[in-house]
Amino acid sequence: MRPFSVLLVMFGLGLAPAAATGQTCVGLQCQQQTCPGNTTTSISGVVYAPNGTDPLPNVTVYIPNAPVAAFTPGVSCPVVGAPPSGSPLVGTESNVDGSFNIIDAPVGVNIPLVIVSGRWRRQMVIPATTACQNTALPANFAVMPQNQNQGDIPKIAIATGSADPVECVLMKMGLSQSEFTDSSGTGRINIFGGSAAGTGLTIDSGTPTQASLMGNQSTLNSYDLLMLPCEGGDFVKPAQELANLVNFANAGGRVYTSHYSYSWMWQNPPFNGVANWTGSTVSDPPNGDAAVNTSFAAGQTLSTWLQEVGASSSPGQMALGTLREDQTGVNPPTQTWITLDSPSVAMQFVWDTPIGAAVGQQCGRVLFNEYHVETSGFGSFANELSSCSPSAGMSPQEKLLDRKSTRLNSSHLVI
Repeated sequence: MRPFSVLLVMFGLGLAPAAATGQTCVGLQCQQQTCPGNTTTSISGVVYAPNGTDPLPNVTVYIPNAPVAAFTPGVSCPVVGAPPSGSPLVGTESNVDGSFNIIDAPVGVNIPLVIVSGRWRRQMVIPATTACQNTALPANFAVMPQNQNQGDIPKIAIATGSADPVECVLMKMGLSQSEFTDSSGTGRINIFGGSAAGTGLTIDSGTPTQASLMGNQSTLNSYDLLMLPCEGGDFVKPAQELANLVNFANAGGRVYTSHYSYSWMWQNPPFNGVANWTGSTVSDPPNGDAAVNTSFAAGQTLSTWLQEVGASSSPGQMALGTLREDQTGVNPPTQTWITLDSPSVAMQFVWDTPIGAAVGQQCGRVLFNEYHVETSGFGSFANELSSCSPSAGMSPQEKLLDRKSTRLNSSHLVI
């Protein structure tokens, strides 16, 4: 990975250089020291998901030289290439195994460190660094926040259904149970009873409905990430709710969908053109191996990461189960990420929004899964807790959602 300082220079947003003789340094810049030979003062570590076990690639890691500002609430369109908040002094991005190495770090005590991917962010303090030596951080140091007391978590809305209780995966990912509330609560993950069949998970009898979320543009736009898992049927959606979904994505929203949530797409221009939707499940393909598309850099990273976390036994391949087929192919520029080997069916694909906008002006993203990630849970939130804790472990498909949910809200527009 390129050092983050180099990335900033590439975008014309270069860092302030270390102060030369006769110049005035600023803040931690004054604590950078020139080392003999090829040595440097460095900081190394590994970035992990909130569960502390799954490494995360492509996370920005940096030392701020000014206060880090709070995120502006609500959906937004991030500026590609803009530096993160806090006037970064030095930094980098984590490798596919989550590892990172920051060079030319300041020397001293209480050195601030930030890890950020989109609106997942944690600020920490390194007790001390030693001049011209490497400071290796403990394994449990650079871990994404489990709750708001530890750092920033994107505001997520989940319209629950009769399949794919994705809230269970988020809990296995390490997010605290306290972060799962109704929209009237203080949690960052809000539950909406989403299934027209009435089988979606609820927090309690006061849990609001999917219609209250999708039918109100301002309510929807108060979230960063929208999750619309399979509802268990092809339920017709009101025109206003369909339009609100497109508007949310166009404004920079990230959207996760699976199986029967194609009902949000197939008769909803322009999302009806991203794939050749059939309007009903063509068939249920047999469980089998699927290929990760490694023809582009992010796909290669995903392939390597799946092996890193034990979700794939061979490069570019992973086993998938509980499969569906609701389209007969995707249309460019929709990007296929995972394809079933036999029969050849796109199992996961992604499109950027607004559709048709120039590169650099697309800041939203929608992901569609043709498989169920999770089959346990349902009913009341209390009933899910025992089977959805991090100690329950994660299947390969759940680990894939772990990776996707973190990157789906990334300003890098890479899932």
